[in-house]
Amino acid sequence: MVTPETPKVLLRGRDITRRWGGLVAVNRVSLELARGQVHAVIGTYGAG
Repeated sequence: MVTPETPKVLLRGRDITRRWGGLVAVNRVSLELARGQVHAVIGTYGAG
C-alpha cells in the first residue's frame, strides 16, 4: 500500500547479474529507485 510517507518506486531491478567473459562483475543485485531520492552508481576509477 502506498501512503503519502511511502516513496513511489520509479525503477525496480531484481537479481541483476553482469558478466564479462568468465568474470562476474555483479551477481544477483537488487535495487529500487524511488521518487525524491538521489542515487549514484560508480564504477572503476570513478566511471559510472
